[in-house]
Amino acid sequence: MKGGSRSEHDLTHKLADVLRINQRLRENRDSGAPQVITDDLHELLTYHVSTYLDNELEGLPSARHRTGRPLQGVYQFCSE
Repeated sequence: MKGGSRSEHDLTHKLADVLRINQRLRENRDSGAPQVITDDLHELLTYHVSTYLDNELEGLPSARHRTGRPLQGVYQFCSE
């Protein structure tokens, strides 16, 4: 694995975020949650997909690991 050994690669962590929020969005939409809730979840899903692809996008806060280290997006991984 590039960049040293980690128990879980940053891309795996970000993809898990995408899947988790997508599931929450689907559940809320299917249960008839208020539009404001599904709109917020859609915005959060968009953020997670965006930072999964490129975690250095201008105008978006970068996603970070618990330790405070910025996570690597697909673009950063491919640019190593």
